[in-house]
Amino acid sequence: MDTNPPIIINCPEDIFVVAEGPLTSVSWTPPIAFDTESRSIEVSVPASPSGDYPPGVFQIDYIYRDEAFNEAVCSFNITVTGPADTNPPIIINCPEDIFVVAEGPLTSVSWTPPIAFDTESRSIEVSVPPSPSGDYPPGVFQIDYIYRDEAFNEAVCSFNITVAGPVDLNPPIILGCPEDIMVVAEGPLTFVSWTPPLAFDFEGLIFEVSVPLNSSDSYPLGVFQIDYIYRDEAFNEAGCSFNITVTGPVDLNPPILLGCPEDIMVVAEGPLTFVSWTPPTAFDFEGPTFGVSVPLTPFDLYPPGVFQIDYIYRDEASNEAGCSFNITVTEGPVSIVAAPPSSFGLYEVGTREIEYIYADAAGNEAICAFNITITAFDVRPPVISDCPSDMVVVAASMLGDQAFLIWTLPTAEDESGGGVRLVADRYHYRSL
Repeated sequence: MDTNPPIIINCPEDIFVVAEGPLTSVSWTPPIAFDTESRSIEVSVPASPSGDYPPGVFQIDYIYRDEAFNEAVCSFNITVTGPADTNPPIIINCPEDIFVVAEGPLTSVSWTPPIAFDTESRSIEVSVPPSPSGDYPPGVFQIDYIYRDEAFNEAVCSFNITVAGPVDLNPPIILGCPEDIMVVAEGPLTFVSWTPPLAFDFEGLIFEVSVPLNSSDSYPLGVFQIDYIYRDEAFNEAGCSFNITVTGPVDLNPPILLGCPEDIMVVAEGPLTFVSWTPPTAFDFEGPTFGVSVPLTPFDLYPPGVFQIDYIYRDEASNEAGCSFNITVTEGPVSIVAAPPSSFGLYEVGTREIEYIYADAAGNEAICAFNITITAFDVRPPVISDCPSDMVVVAASMLGDQAFLIWTLPTAEDESGGGVRLVADRYHYRSL
């Protein structure tokens, strides 16, 4: 009994060739089959060990059967590939983004689908919508057309469909926004509560963007802003804000100052003189005090002069109290350098200058100067000399009853030694 299949030798390996055109000639050496127990019978073999093949994969089978119906098979593939394809399919008429206004809960939208082709192979649609139309609610929807060629190169056409509702420009409406709240502290923390506002929108839903977790809390002294912010679906916002002010008991009393220094007077010891004092002490019954204006140190170097020192303190209620004093630095005793022996005396007629000169310890001088003028007490008139005597002459007819006269001017002097002056020169006519 024969159970052994025929023996095949020289079964060709798979054949790979690059296409040389629409058809490519491929040939091979056919296998050889024999059987040790009977003669072999060829059952299925190609008509020829060669052929013209388009691009693709083709299986070649050689099947042999012996007289006992035992079979042996020789199979190999012929693969004809085109030149390397790196170009994706070409898409034309890819739709632009589509914008429509909603006509109701669903809005019908349609478009012309794109067309794809490939210059090197036929295109295969990988992912495309089932229909170039649809009913869409408000929103944004991406539509994709994806094509892949036989070399697995892909091309994509994408566009958006936007279905918008009517334009909403109105912010949410807020009712019952609390007024500012002012309370007096009841301790380190004071409990404060309020009724939260209500918000609604005519066009749709609203969202809480920023709201307190609770409508109550405990607060220390201070001012606290509470914000409620709401936003609608069109991103319009509305806000409600109010302040919570927690104050302590009313403080009308200024700080109390103790030990405010008296005015200080010192004599200069040189260009600068060291002066020190004990600063005042400030306290307040209602709380701490703060130095608003105080010297950096309770001492300093001062030149001659007068200097005001201020200490100003303020409490938490802004009540102020002040302490001021003066520091006077003098330049030391003043000496008389020159002066008349006395402030009185007998002086002759004439003018005399009187000077008082003072100098301080630093050698600085000051001068006081004035004049004394003495004039003589005179009650006697001047004495006139060479006063002409009376003159009597006869007028000449040739001068029209006039006469030409000449006389010597009189002179005058005064016993006081002062000068005299001519007060008037006049003449009178008297008929003979």
